[in-house]
Amino acid sequence: MKTIHKIQNAIAVIALAMVTHLALQIEMTRNETISCIIMLLLTVFMLLERSSKEVHQKE
Repeated sequence: MKTIHKIQNAIAVIALAMVTHLALQIEMTRNETISCIIMLLLTVFMLLERSSKEVHQKE
């Protein structure tokens, strides 16, 4: 299970990097920018939530 979480975390980080790279290269509308920000925040929240659950399970 830990291996799956590590792979998911790595994929999420790669996806965040790709989104940031693409957003800097193309001109985006305000709605697209807001959508990207929401997706980025949800991804970060998901990773933080999973991390906190793993810490609480260890305790």
